[in-house]
Amino acid sequence: MIRFDSMPWPCRVEIDRSLVTLHRLVNHSGQVCIAYPLAEHGELTLRTGTLPERTEPYSLPLELARGTLDRLRNQLCNWRDGGLQITRDVDDATNQAIDALGEAVLIADDFDRQTELAQTAMALSLRGMFALCHQFSGQVAAMRREDVEAITKLGIRVAPDHVPADWLSQLDQEFRYVCVTDRLKPREMPAVERSAGALMHSNAAKQNLKTIVGPIWDAGISGLPDHINDMSHFETKRTAAKQHFVQLLNQIEEQPDWLYVASGLNGIGHKFLSYPQQMQLVIDLLHTVDEFNRQVPVLLSFDHPWSERLAWSVGGAQGLQIADILLRHDVRLNGLALEINLDYWPLGSLPRDPLQWLELIDSWSQFGLPLFLFIRIPTGRLPTEMESDKNNPIRNSFSGPQKWTYVDAVMSLALSRPFVHAVIWNDWQDEPDSPFPLAGLFDAQGQRKPISSLLTKVYRRLAKTPAGSAG
Repeated sequence: MIRFDSMPWPCRVEIDRSLVTLHRLVNHSGQVCIAYPLAEHGELTLRTGTLPERTEPYSLPLELARGTLDRLRNQLCNWRDGGLQITRDVDDATNQAIDALGEAVLIADDFDRQTELAQTAMALSLRGMFALCHQFSGQVAAMRREDVEAITKLGIRVAPDHVPADWLSQLDQEFRYVCVTDRLKPREMPAVERSAGALMHSNAAKQNLKTIVGPIWDAGISGLPDHINDMSHFETKRTAAKQHFVQLLNQIEEQPDWLYVASGLNGIGHKFLSYPQQMQLVIDLLHTVDEFNRQVPVLLSFDHPWSERLAWSVGGAQGLQIADILLRHDVRLNGLALEINLDYWPLGSLPRDPLQWLELIDSWSQFGLPLFLFIRIPTGRLPTEMESDKNNPIRNSFSGPQKWTYVDAVMSLALSRPFVHAVIWNDWQDEPDSPFPLAGLFDAQGQRKPISSLLTKVYRRLAKTPAGSAG
């Protein structure tokens, strides 16, 4: 369940055949979120409307249909009032969804028929939602073609160990940002020896690509080196961490366009740091970066952007709250980023409908800072051995065509929002040992995958420049 600000409540779920009960420590009204499969769209995490607590059970399909249709109608009204030209297919899907939901509400003694009608209303609402978002992004594209250059950029994240030597020549010219993630280690390096990451950064800059270097510290997964984690007192650990950060920053030889300071800031931390300690180290790291160079813009990224983890744990904070706290600490922060690992669980996020993406992006845009989206989704064929693996992290929420329809819609919407500075695809190539398998633009053999062409096609629709030229 989530609050009015989309912050999840910790809940205990009790299931008794067809009755699902959510137990909380509060009795406020809230919205229920659940991954719900529909034949036309795949499994999407949908939301009910706001439900007051009561002893009489709600019909889950009915309330999901009501909540989904309500959000579509509200957005449709807002965009129509703002001058968006709405085509008949959106209005037809909306009106048919209203009719199906109205009929479902009036059925009191046939739950199966009510569920069928509610699912029809959900499917029609989503059909209208996808079409509406395409119309919005299309009309934004028409206006942007009058600009000198596309506002939002497309990018790729690369690591020295995971790309071929000729990676730059394989990169479509629509990709104007390169995020170089080097596995920096605190060590002394002769002046004549350059790291592989430094060479990649230099080569990308020579091709007039915008560059991002980092993250310096992955606060969500890898954390600090073992010898620092083993220290018992936090102040001792904090001093050692500062020295560690200085050693890492010393290895960045050329100034990038952006310095990616820390990733995974979602309140999870890890077993060696409490949440307040993690926040203190982030602030220390930002101050350390300022001592090195106040000219380079800095950004931080937040994992689990919909804060799903807070639904099953007590403690921590929503990413929006963490960003707000950091900005109030008078640290220099020039950009924010969201890590959206779609269709992976539990390390990633379940797919949401396009209007939930719109809400997410617009909420983060309130800070007035450039917003980066680091995105991945499994796009390769699932090996047979993974299908039967209970620890397989891929949810497999879509069929092939459903996945492409979904990615097309949400990427079009993301690239059309003015505060989104860049959309960065998180993986160059499929890596078998990755916690997020099958998410590369290229497969494990280096063959280009359809996702690469789809991203290029979406970007070309929104860019001023014609197909085949640089964005």
